[in-house]
Amino acid sequence: MDESTRKKWLSHDIPNEILDLASHTILRQIVKDIEKSGSGYYSIIADETSDITIKEPVSLCARYVDSDWVTKEVFLGFCNTPKCDSETLSNTIQDCLASLGLSLERCCGQAYDGAANMKRRINGVQARIKRVAPKATYVYCMGHQINLVNLMQLEKLSTYFHLRLLQRLVNTFHSVHKAIQSSTISLFLARQLISNLSRVLIGDGASTENASAIFYKVSGEARKLKLRLPSVPRARSRIHSQNSDQQHSVDDFFRHTYHDVFSKSSEILLSRYDSEDIGIAIQLEPILSFRADKNDISTVCEFYEGDICLKDLERELDQFIVTHVYAKCPVDCFKVFANNRTLVDVFPNLARHARINLSLPCTTCEAERTVSTLRRLKTYLRSTMSQHRLNSCSILNVHSEMVDKINMETMIAEWISRNTEGINAFRY
Repeated sequence: MDESTRKKWLSHDIPNEILDLASHTILRQIVKDIEKSGSGYYSIIADETSDITIKEPVSLCARYVDSDWVTKEVFLGFCNTPKCDSETLSNTIQDCLASLGLSLERCCGQAYDGAANMKRRINGVQARIKRVAPKATYVYCMGHQINLVNLMQLEKLSTYFHLRLLQRLVNTFHSVHKAIQSSTISLFLARQLISNLSRVLIGDGASTENASAIFYKVSGEARKLKLRLPSVPRARSRIHSQNSDQQHSVDDFFRHTYHDVFSKSSEILLSRYDSEDIGIAIQLEPILSFRADKNDISTVCEFYEGDICLKDLERELDQFIVTHVYAKCPVDCFKVFANNRTLVDVFPNLARHARINLSLPCTTCEAERTVSTLRRLKTYLRSTMSQHRLNSCSILNVHSEMVDKINMETMIAEWISRNTEGINAFRY
């Protein structure tokens, strides 16, 4: 009996090979899409998590602007790491990008959470990546920073009264927090939302009417729930009591606390988002708003030397302002290029500058969303699943809309042609 006819092709390796081939087909399409985007710039988004077996894979995503000027954040897979120190993580990210054929020279940004191994300026992951890719601007996840502002206020609050005050604070943050989680939002819009939120916090905190209204509302709720009504805390010492501001009533004390919580939240918010970590990204905005001076333009062109020419950019800015008078901010500039793609050839340096700005990430939300996929796939009953199979299944699950577009006949033909046994068994 012929050897090829005796094979049943029921080994567990067979579906693993097909899954691997399908996931690689999707990744090749994503990489091709990044390379076709024009400038080829992209940003890294990474976040580590833990699975059911206490391993800590890293979710790796990329953010880029496609040829249609649509901002995309795409999942590239889970990277297995033996340790979570900065050196191991940075080497793992570089190896994954190299295996996909993505050059770090075209990496213009990187977004991580605020963990010490990621954030450190000298030996953190972001610093190690910058040594290889100097243009990779580090962005500390804006979503995490908003959460930390709320947590810092939570430490000061204990009673039902203060918890309801915190609820109002969280509700104020909620719409902005939800907006910046969008995969298409630009860094300019995110910073604008943060600035507007800060002004809302200051205005709300300064309103005595809002403070009094909340005080009487919560007092009524506390009576219905039979909870202890708020009272002015006792001073810790006589000296402290004499030097401190005297709150003559509970209402005055609550109003003072209300103002303090909202004003401090605004201060902390601005201090976090004006961090030097964003670096050159702050100087990109004035250029696309057409209000930058020569020093800003020169600094940006020097940073992106080889990609943006100083003289050509200055000339293109002057021409663009004349032909597109209504363009006053980066968003207007993005819309101009999206509506008329032929202008990319007329203003190549300005278009490249706009793509870099859009490619910079704001949050690590896309990487965090893939964690739910990991939880669904690697459960207690499937805890022995190999990392290779998990990675293939995760990519196919996250990019399910791309799976429907795969040419199955071409993919199966490729799988058959991998070895002579397959060719002999399935030749037609």
